This record gives sequence, structure tokens and C-alpha cells, in this order.
Amino acid sequence: MGEIGDGRMPREKPEELLVRGAAQLGLTLSSDQRDRFLDYLEFLQEWNRRISLTSLKDPRSIVIRHFLDSLSCSGVMSGCRGMMADIGAGAGFPSLPLKLVMPELQVILIEANRKKAGFLKALVEHLELAGVEIIDDRAERSGRGPLRAQCDWVVCRAVGRLRVVIEYALPLLRVGGVLIAQKGGDIEVEVREAQGALDAVGGILARVVPLAVPFLPDVDRTLVVVTKDNLTPSRYPRRVGVPVKRPL
Repeated sequence: MGEIGDGRMPREKPEELLVRGAAQLGLTLSSDQRDRFLDYLEFLQEWNRRISLTSLKDPRSIVIRHFLDSLSCSGVMSGCRGMMADIGAGAGFPSLPLKLVMPELQVILIEANRKKAGFLKALVEHLELAGVEIIDDRAERSGRGPLRAQCDWVVCRAVGRLRVVIEYALPLLRVGGVLIAQKGGDIEVEVREAQGALDAVGGILARVVPLAVPFLPDVDRTLVVVTKDNLTPSRYPRRVGVPVKRPL
């Protein structure tokens, strides 16, 4: 059973990769959880023919690069309860795979793209997931609305540079809440340049966790874990588009 690393995919079926990869991450999937992931996979592929949700076509690649990559966040989560917001949720990664293995999580999917938000609504209904809400809006406006300072967790993947993500995320967190930002490659520069944003919005860098996603030994992945230790001043987040144009 070959691993990825030489350009070839493992030979197992998607469900076998899913179960074996989850086990490498310390997760034991029930038969119901496995079936829900496979249902998710099929639904994603069906919708991907109509709107662009992922560039990946092979179901095994989706299992590895989306499902298992998302589940890698579980290793830095100290519990499976509370409210989690996913900024720029896209096709539901990383929050919905985490919801499938931690069903007691309350999940808020923030996605400004109307077509992707429509997919998320249809997916949540299709999978009959309770405790999931979709917010069809920008993170900047969400951080100034009823969701402000309500979340225990914020997760994000491929949203932007760390100092921008911090301004999006920290206003959503209660004091003591945690941001988990999935990053790739060498992020030393991003971490250094994010200190000003951390100081401005009330966060501290808790740890930077290098990890290997199952079956992706040649791909560098890092989880940046930020804890909110103080209230975020009311002026943050700034209005839509400003965090990207003028990062803290």
C-alpha cells in the first residue's frame, strides 16, 4: 500500500484511505461517520461539475488533501465542544470534517461567495447536520455583528496572510478562545510580521505546530495557534477590504 511521495496515489479505495488516515491522526471513525464522509465526497463531486469548489477530481485526492488535511486540526483542539467559526469556508474545509468527528461542536460557516454559500446550505441539509449555520457575508462584517466575541474556536485555511487572518478572526473569539490557522510552507516571516496584529486585537501566539498530513509526506503543513487573551478594541475589524489593503 504505497504512500504519496513518488507522484503516485495510494492504491486503496477512498474509504480505506479515509479510515487509515484518520487513525494516523488518532481518530477512530464509526461506520456512520465513514458513510457521512463518503456522502460528503459524492455530493461535493456532483456540485463541482456545476460550480468551482475544488480543482481536485480524483476522490482519493479529495479524501487526503481536503478531509484528512482538515482533520489534522483536531490534534491541537483540547475539546470537542463549543462554537466554531470557519472564515472563508468554501466547500466546508476544515470545519465540516471536524464537525463530523466532533458532532457536539456548533459550527458557523462564513462564506461571502453566494454560490459556495448555496452549496454549503445544500450540503448541510443533505447530510442532516444539526448545529450548523451559514453566514453569507464577509468576515469583517461578521466580526462587528451578533457573532462578535461569541466563538470558542475560529478555523481558516487558505484565507490570506496571517496578520490579515488575525484581524478577521480575533474579534469573533471570546477571551480565552483559540484561532487555528492552517498554513503551508515556511511561515517564519508571516509569524514575525503578525506581531503587530496580535498586539492590536488582543491575541498571543500560543504555538506553531509543524505536521504531516497522512499520505502527504512531501508537503509541509503548519498549524498556527493563537489565543485571545484580551478584548479586541471596537475599531477592529476595520471595514471590508481594509485588512488586506492595509494590514496591521
